[in-house]
Amino acid sequence: MPPTDPGTDPGTDPIGNNWDSNAVYNTGDRVVVNGVTYEAKWWTQGDNPETSGTSGPWKKNLSPVDSNKPPFLKVALLLSTGHTSDI
Repeated sequence: MPPTDPGTDPGTDPIGNNWDSNAVYNTGDRVVVNGVTYEAKWWTQGDNPETSGTSGPWKKNLSPVDSNKPPFLKVALLLSTGHTSDI
């Protein structure tokens, strides 16, 4: 049997994991839509993260690490204000 490449779990690695309306997502799965990372709050299928709203199955997370937004700016914002936002 050939060695198995552990790779990355698309449910936990948001980079390159674009949302698919036909896919099933479970609690904690992450997807990227237009450069924004979302995390599933519960089982969902076909619910667009961008239009989910606060009562929907998705919550907005920080942008993926490889985005053009330096992470230290988000940390500075968090430390100075107590919350983050898109920079």
